[in-house]
Amino acid sequence: MAQKLIVIGANGTGLSCAMEASRKFANFNITVFDKSKYISYGACSMPYVLNDMVEDYTKIFARSKEFFEKKGIDIRIETEVINIKLNEKKVEYKDKSGKIEEMSYDKLMIATGSKSRKLPFEKENQKNVFHFTKMEDLLMVKKYMKDNDVKNITVIGGGYIGAEVADSLSDTGRKVTLVEMFEILSVFDEDIKLPLREVLAKKENLTIIEGKGIKDLIWNSDIVKSVLLEDKSEIQTDMVIVSAGVLPETTLAEKAGLRLGESKAIQVNKKGQTSVHNVFAGGDCAEIYHSVLDKFVYIPLGTNANRTGKIIGRNFEVCCKEVAICGTSMLEIAGLQMASTGISEKLAKKLNLNYVTKMKDYHLKPGYFSNDKIWIKMIVEKYTSKILGCQMIGHSEVHGKINNVATMIHNKMRITDVESIDMGYHPIMSTVWDPLILIARKF
Repeated sequence: MAQKLIVIGANGTGLSCAMEASRKFANFNITVFDKSKYISYGACSMPYVLNDMVEDYTKIFARSKEFFEKKGIDIRIETEVINIKLNEKKVEYKDKSGKIEEMSYDKLMIATGSKSRKLPFEKENQKNVFHFTKMEDLLMVKKYMKDNDVKNITVIGGGYIGAEVADSLSDTGRKVTLVEMFEILSVFDEDIKLPLREVLAKKENLTIIEGKGIKDLIWNSDIVKSVLLEDKSEIQTDMVIVSAGVLPETTLAEKAGLRLGESKAIQVNKKGQTSVHNVFAGGDCAEIYHSVLDKFVYIPLGTNANRTGKIIGRNFEVCCKEVAICGTSMLEIAGLQMASTGISEKLAKKLNLNYVTKMKDYHLKPGYFSNDKIWIKMIVEKYTSKILGCQMIGHSEVHGKINNVATMIHNKMRITDVESIDMGYHPIMSTVWDPLILIARKF
């Protein structure tokens, strides 16, 4: 007998789920709803459209609506689910004409993503203040810069998105000021960020202000003319981009009565099930299990979203697959690559763990081939030698090496086991001893 699967959200999590379910279950009728007309795109690539590293924004779309329809998936774009009726196993939705209808389901997947955190002094009809989490945001920012004489830009928030946006915009020749009330890229420990700070201090068109919050935006009608900081200094600006973090989009879930976790994201188990057995959730709207911390956390990342969607897509008939992460993330900024997996030293200290750390810089190849270096910081549990986390920054190869460490953590290797790994060598590609072996020896 045919089963009806409804998916709310047509990006990484939702479409990964729909595609996997269509492959695994021939008897499923799958409908995907999304209130946007833009689906299946890589939001992580959006900062690189700003400086034309990606010249055509359409290149960051992974699949078209027609692609999914050829796979037998019914895609309803510009159609918003406005209510979930758990007792009746129905959703209520509104199409772009305003018509409201209902559809029944046997299984429901919620992938409503996240929403940008707004500042208390924003206006409803602001003309030069933007956020940067959706395709609509990217297109509005690009259009405003094209249509107006934008010379000075203020980016508020120094997390991954804010740092990448500020870096990218500074490459366009405009003067960019990044304001962060605490410290930039706070997921990283301060010592591993020192090479980045040296590079950023020399970067043209980019000024970074840390440890100062925003007191207010100074308006001229609906246009922000300057940003007022807590110390009463002002930053003259032609445009503001707010990147003050994201919040899980749980409006539908809360209204339906689904349970939320400590983070206020949707509470799920390792299989992606919510507090109602036939309703699943994943991606930026839901919590996810962190294997190092041994708890559910809220980490909104594209990798987590796609992985969760795929696993849930396999779990609709027999729930046997589980999702676990160790918090791996990476970015590229000012020509340097940065990455982290597991937990940082500051978090280990906050959790009162008994740990030791080692940090060292290494050449990636013999000096007669390349001067590229990598800085590695490893956090290890004392006495057990369990790898708790690792952070890296370097000129190249950071992606592969952090993934090696993530594999070690996933397989519960100890730091004392690392030297036994048969890592290869060739002078054009590497040093005789891989930097991961060298840092492991220090323990």
